[in-house]
Amino acid sequence: MARNTNVQQGIGLDNPQMPLFSPTPAQEEHEKPRDLDEFGSNISEIPTWRELNDEPEFKVGIVINSTAIYDHQLSAISRPASMCLLESLVLLYPHEEERKDAKCIDRWMEKNDIQDRKKDVILRWGQVGFKELLQSDIDAVYIIVPPGSEREYILSALQAGKHVLLNDPLSTSLEEFKEQQEVAKQHGKFVQFSTMFIHQYRVQRFIDRIIFDESFGRINSINSYLRLSYDDVQKVGVQLPLTKNDGCIRVLGRFCVLVSTLFFSRVGSFAHSAKVNSIKRGRNGEILSAQCIVKFTEGRYLNFDVGYTQSATRQNLELQATSRYASMRDFVIEHPDGLASYRVYDKAPSPSGKLEVVGGESIDVSGGPGQDTMMWRTFVRLSDSLDKKGGWHQSGKGAECRELANVSLQLKRTLIALMKSLENSFEEVIIDDIGY
Repeated sequence: MARNTNVQQGIGLDNPQMPLFSPTPAQEEHEKPRDLDEFGSNISEIPTWRELNDEPEFKVGIVINSTAIYDHQLSAISRPASMCLLESLVLLYPHEEERKDAKCIDRWMEKNDIQDRKKDVILRWGQVGFKELLQSDIDAVYIIVPPGSEREYILSALQAGKHVLLNDPLSTSLEEFKEQQEVAKQHGKFVQFSTMFIHQYRVQRFIDRIIFDESFGRINSINSYLRLSYDDVQKVGVQLPLTKNDGCIRVLGRFCVLVSTLFFSRVGSFAHSAKVNSIKRGRNGEILSAQCIVKFTEGRYLNFDVGYTQSATRQNLELQATSRYASMRDFVIEHPDGLASYRVYDKAPSPSGKLEVVGGESIDVSGGPGQDTMMWRTFVRLSDSLDKKGGWHQSGKGAECRELANVSLQLKRTLIALMKSLENSFEEVIIDDIGY
């Protein structure tokens, strides 16, 4: 499609598709590829980084309802290791200023650190633009809309043959999620929440090392502690000031429940009941801290203590066997240097009867791309496996998709049970009683 040279003169709904800006003739001349470099080599024959790697590359479209949205995961979408390429942006409900001034979109892209792609991204407007997006050759859609308004966009995208990643950290709708899963299976596509991939690299390797370490023995419990600094709340999809929907059980507790459900499901245990032991509320009714317990089958359980804090973020995950322990820090917010390690140590009773550490070792978890980049890589890898190997039931990788879907359902039911416990004066709630 030819570049529109009138972008700065006004953008209207009658023109729902256009590049984000138009270069001047001088810029176009400057951007023309040179045939030879300074050594006389033909640059056009040099393969790019992406061409050198035998990995799938997904064309991705973003769907947002307004430019007020900030999502830290967007900055990784077009990094070389992400296996994604941002192709299109749909603004569903543009304001008058956004329709007339292309700089509004530029500012949004800069805020989300994706401005490097702005000259190549096609901007589409409203419902017409969304339909055009689904008719294009993109592979996947990343949907960022308010909770409760996403259903029509998810189902339409799946029915159009697109994989779907959804930014919805607060949703606990079992009925809609089951419907989305069924439609995805019918069309051989993948749908999942972005928060489900937070632990898919470092924590998965931690889990695998423990599971396959025969000397570790049977895991009986997981103790999780997370105090999130107010300076880090954007990293979990929350904006300040906190609202009632930003309570720490649903926002922070979900990470603790997710890790435990991933681990225990691998060893044949499933969430049985949930109970809130205590909470502290803020002035707007939001839950600022909470202590909870989730019991799993086979006698296993999770204790978690979560909350917001004015001080630095602190996080620790501890797996406990009969006499051996394994702990991992940075299990939600990754270390600034991308480092990850965990400790395995032994405890024995002291003369006073109290368990004390008698020995241990520190083990590095294999490094790799950053957490957000790995989210995109994992999403593409699982989606691509369904495309190439016959859908959910024919693909060996489909087993991983099915596992993640089952963990998502357990997670949602557990979060609902915890909220019911809170509503019912801290009673224990049986998760099997939570219907679909």
